[in-house]
Amino acid sequence: MRIEPLDDNNQPAALAYLRRLPYRNAMLLSNVTQLRRQCDVMVAHSSDAVVGVATHYRALPFLNLIFAAEYGELLPPLLATMGQAVPALRQGTITGVMPAQRAAQLAPYVQLGSLTEELQMVVEPETLRERAGEGARRLRADDLP
Repeated sequence: MRIEPLDDNNQPAALAYLRRLPYRNAMLLSNVTQLRRQCDVMVAHSSDAVVGVATHYRALPFLNLIFAAEYGELLPPLLATMGQAVPALRQGTITGVMPAQRAAQLAPYVQLGSLTEELQMVVEPETLRERAGEGARRLRADDLP
């Protein structure tokens, strides 16, 4: 496995990897395209395929990190490489907005200060199919967790 900064050569492969889940990776996609010049981005490759991307957006007034990784064992080297590129990430409190699955991936490798769960509409390609049964209706209190 190799981890390297985003550049013009690996950007197309990183985009293809992130576009597999475009809604879940919306912030990452933004950070490797429109916000690229304001971000530190690392791309992990294995067997010439992208298997992870991590980004830090410098314009925010707090330390932040978001990532996508195929498997949890990839995170320590990916995070270490981000820490070398942005030394402040190794020393301060970091904020991240991520799906619960990614927070669970990250938890074994960091000291968590707090987690705040936010309700989020999920619109992934695999969920965009017509459902049989009950039609559309207003949400009720018992619909919420």
